[in-house]
Amino acid sequence: MKKTFLHTYLILLIILTNSYLAVAQTKIIGEIDMTAGQEMAPYISFDGKKMIFVVIENNVYKFYEATKKEDNTWGTPVALENINNHQPTAKINAPCYNHDASRIYFEAEYDMFTSGVDIFYSDRTATGWTKPLNLDAPINSGGYDGEPSISIDEKTIYFVREITGKNDIELKCKTIFVSKKDENDKWTTPEELPEPINLACDRTPRILADNKTLIFSSIREGGKDGYDFYFAKQLTRNVWLLPIPITAVNSELDELFPATDFYANNLIYSIASEKKKTIESNLYTDTFPNEFKPEKNLLLSGKITDLYTNKPIEATITVRQPRTAVIENQVVSNKITGEYTLFLPHSKQFIVDYGGNNYSHNFVQFSTQTMTENETKSQDIKLYSDIHLNLNIFDKDILEPQKTKINIIDSVTNKPITANIKEIDIGRLDITLPIGKKYVLEISKQYFDTYYLHFDLSGVVQFDEFERDVELTSRKKTIEFMVTDANSNEGISVEFQIVNVNTNEKYTITAKTDKSGRAYIDLREGDVYEIDMSPQGYTFYNTTLNLSEEHFETKINIKLDPLTTDTKFELNNISFETNSANLNASSNEQLAQVIALLNKNPNIQIEISAHTDDVGSDNYNLKLSERRAQAVVNYLIDNGITLSRLVAKGYGETKPLADNKTEENRAKNRRVELKILEL
Repeated sequence: MKKTFLHTYLILLIILTNSYLAVAQTKIIGEIDMTAGQEMAPYISFDGKKMIFVVIENNVYKFYEATKKEDNTWGTPVALENINNHQPTAKINAPCYNHDASRIYFEAEYDMFTSGVDIFYSDRTATGWTKPLNLDAPINSGGYDGEPSISIDEKTIYFVREITGKNDIELKCKTIFVSKKDENDKWTTPEELPEPINLACDRTPRILADNKTLIFSSIREGGKDGYDFYFAKQLTRNVWLLPIPITAVNSELDELFPATDFYANNLIYSIASEKKKTIESNLYTDTFPNEFKPEKNLLLSGKITDLYTNKPIEATITVRQPRTAVIENQVVSNKITGEYTLFLPHSKQFIVDYGGNNYSHNFVQFSTQTMTENETKSQDIKLYSDIHLNLNIFDKDILEPQKTKINIIDSVTNKPITANIKEIDIGRLDITLPIGKKYVLEISKQYFDTYYLHFDLSGVVQFDEFERDVELTSRKKTIEFMVTDANSNEGISVEFQIVNVNTNEKYTITAKTDKSGRAYIDLREGDVYEIDMSPQGYTFYNTTLNLSEEHFETKINIKLDPLTTDTKFELNNISFETNSANLNASSNEQLAQVIALLNKNPNIQIEISAHTDDVGSDNYNLKLSERRAQAVVNYLIDNGITLSRLVAKGYGETKPLADNKTEENRAKNRRVELKILEL
């Protein structure tokens, strides 16, 4: 395999080697020179704002961190005390950052671990760094496992091991291994990088921001005396181009721990030995050779905060391909600051999904197809933990808004929850619901079926306001009417004139009764109805049904008298103003029934008679009854009934129905009657 790569890339190697002499000369980084000790093993955060390195003093290893200032120089390094003091005498070395410098991976030889050097990690918190935790198997093997480098997506880790019988102990030779996370986010069994990466002595691997470019230290044929830096590019899994020496940086000394940021403008590293003997170690920098820069990337960073409180949010940022939805990368924002950093490779389009636990999601599209060089972009995101559910609640039959009672239940625990419910108007509610749960809203009102609205906020929520229409179905009660001829008891087919007093709804139902006269009509529970009927050849009938009463009749027997000469019946709902012939407005419904009777039976002639009680003189009562009868006749004429079919007759107090000794009896005597004169 080695010969194949040598033959394939020999020309490329010659061309690149001849161009290295123009690179800037190495210089010491004075800003972070710790004069009390030796500095080594630097690592730069991907965004270039932080640097961690090791200081050795009296054979004690400590971590220090420097932050870049606004003038682009490094600030005073700060010791990472929580890590340094975990076991003060332990040897800790080779630190590296994760993608946003919120975690450090490093090698350590702690007393409680007898297996030798292992890889550990520690997380940044508001009060310092957490207690170091062992990365465990399969990364740590029981031998030497160290010098880690984590990829920008934190799904690949490179590190070194000592292989018995292969590595040179005197030269501290190592072999580079790689492990990737599986679909369950677990590290897979590490594999040794193939040739031409591992040849003899290979150390300090550093994977760059494109996740394809590897820089490492190696002692190999053709190099200078000691460890030199080499550049390698990964084509596909387990296939690497032939490593190329970075000649302009390499020297007779041992170059170790190469580090650079996203921009790859400078290469920072340490020099630790000369001809296998330890010398004073320092940190150095050189201009990063253009030929070895990683592929172009978009550095995307920002801060994720709560829309209403502006507090930082620990959110998951997922990068997907727009067409396939395949996940390209996934990072988590810093739970203390809400800040995040991720990198998008060149020549692609991406959908970036920002979503927090029990928070909304925000989708932003990015394209790197037109990039000509590394770019940076800031994208702050506001997420929210609650949404507003607007309900429009109305009666399905009449489309009128309804005031209701609402219970909100967690559908998983089946327990009620308290939510902020604001009434905007009758039948219009604004309900605030937390994201992350499945809800069932029980919307209830007397005389209506309970409405169950299932509302799922457990998945991806992109909007902060939703609107739903709630159509309440009124409960119906079937009323049985038995309409028969009063003489023959045979059923009569009738037309029901129905008025819903509650809704002022008016409609007509033609009921086809069976031989027994039964007809069935569904009416809304809780409403009051006025029901009239006036079949041809029969007297009319009216009644009031109150379906809001606790008990009401569901079977109503109606016997109608056939119209014959001298048929007479009382018009109960015609009334007048006191001591007056002026009709009250409440008489209109009854008068309409009389008009319907006359229209359905065009050949009848009727007498309208008025009667009074005995209060007042006989003559006064007679005149009053005549004027009242005439008032009714005039109303009928005004509504299209010809005068020839009508006779007005006043009887005063001469034909009482009961004695006039009580007010109740006198009320019975004050009446208007209709009598058939001719058919």
